[in-house]
Amino acid sequence: ISKISAPTKNFLAIKTSPPKNFFTRLDSFAAANFLQGRRIIAALTESLGKEAFDMFKQKKSALQKATDLLARQEQSTKTLRLKLLARGYDGAETDDAIAKLVRYGYIDDAETCRRQFENFYADAALSVRQIVVKLMQRGFEKNFIDGLIPDDADEHDKLVAEKLLAKKFPAAKFDRAKAWQFLSTRGFSGEIISAVVAKFTGG
Repeated sequence: ISKISAPTKNFLAIKTSPPKNFFTRLDSFAAANFLQGRRIIAALTESLGKEAFDMFKQKKSALQKATDLLARQEQSTKTLRLKLLARGYDGAETDDAIAKLVRYGYIDDAETCRRQFENFYADAALSVRQIVVKLMQRGFEKNFIDGLIPDDADEHDKLVAEKLLAKKFPAAKFDRAKAWQFLSTRGFSGEIISAVVAKFTGG
């Protein structure tokens, strides 16, 4: 534990790259030597600042962090890359981590995008245009998403629009202008809106 109990200034000289397993050893030492360990941690925290100390303690490799993020939620390569860069990982390490995950099959943009599209489509809560926009926001390519749109997309949108109108506007309070605006802001085409509104108003 000699490195851990060295003067804080020695640690500050290499604070951008702490010795390997530094914090694991520090925690083990603190557990076995409570008072001395607490004093060392307090000194490091005071010198570095709590935020910086916590950052160094929690820092993982880009590959480890990417794996953590994927365990919480499936990600596109684009979104995952942006998240890693935002957390301070450099571009080279980030790209290397993503390349490994792709190579080992942990990331598959095509399969992930296809699965998410099918889930949204089956839920019948969004227009096809909304689904496309949502998937683009998640980092998937528009050209690929467009290729997933099935031939019955218009029928899908009609059913979704009817369901949304029925929920939003009770028959006694139906307002054609408000209904049109409501559906328009949700990505439905003018043709779909006209057909659905006409059905609700009887012509």
